[in-house]
Amino acid sequence: MLAASTCIAAAVIIFNPLDSYRLRWQVQTKYTSMSTHLTHVLRHEGLFRGLWIRGVGANAIGAGISRGIGMGVYPALRDWISPKKTTGTMFLAGLASGGVGYFVSTPAWVVKTRLQAGMESTTPPIGHGLKVCTEIIQKEGFFKGLYRGASALIVRGAFDF
Repeated sequence: MLAASTCIAAAVIIFNPLDSYRLRWQVQTKYTSMSTHLTHVLRHEGLFRGLWIRGVGANAIGAGISRGIGMGVYPALRDWISPKKTTGTMFLAGLASGGVGYFVSTPAWVVKTRLQAGMESTTPPIGHGLKVCTEIIQKEGFFKGLYRGASALIVRGAFDF
């Protein structure tokens, strides 16, 4: 579990600018050209502040937890379902372990999305992931705010394994 979490977290940290830009491009409405939007972001915010650091912690935590649980729980769950490694057993274990991993990590994905997508807002979020997490809990409640979109993430996680 630890090895899977560490590897995926490292990859997410390295490639966070791509994920951050993908999300920002999807939510923005001002620009019709991707290159014009990217140039604007890089000129006004820079690569590090604009695309790399924003949400990187929440992204690494979410990926590390979701994939760590998914890969760590899978063998035990597969063997618990049936000692025989059949296609059906492996498929069910993958669905369940991936879904559980993404359910547990949903709060991190919500915080990451708010931090990154919020940069396209007229009032971008101020502060780090823990501050955004606290604000979500205060304004929307723990489950209603931090588990928004959990059902979609569970499906994604189930089929991501």
